[in-house]
Amino acid sequence: MSNIQYYRVKPEDHSILQQIAQWYHTEWNMDPASTRTRIADFPATGIPFHLFMTADGVPVATGGLAYHVSLMNEAPRLKIYSPWLALVHTAPEHQNKGYGTLLCQKIEEMANELGVKEYFLFTYTAEKLYTKLDWEVMERLEARGKQIVVMKKKID
Repeated sequence: MSNIQYYRVKPEDHSILQQIAQWYHTEWNMDPASTRTRIADFPATGIPFHLFMTADGVPVATGGLAYHVSLMNEAPRLKIYSPWLALVHTAPEHQNKGYGTLLCQKIEEMANELGVKEYFLFTYTAEKLYTKLDWEVMERLEARGKQIVVMKKKID
């Protein structure tokens, strides 16, 4: 596999923030300015955090761990769960090469170092990936006109 590097995104990482905002706008129609501001406001340590992954110096994926995810706005009962694997995205030209799995493993490693014993996610596109990574289905719901699965994973 390529030379993989992970960067914890900081406020001064303008080009990285721009790349993430562009990916999220294309994938989920998220407002780029809001994305940049939200991630730039994350603390230097602890949770929430956001990672940017490169392979041989080329941007390939991003994602992080957060206390709040957008689904909570539509399903407030989910606020009892935290933290959340959030906004995992692999650039389309780099999908199906194992990068998403590597990124999720790195996020889990960091979560474990921070004392997290279990965490959660929601997806409507990648249930198969997360099941392969030992996530378990908690529930299914309809939101945003999509069938969403909420999953949880215990960290050993």
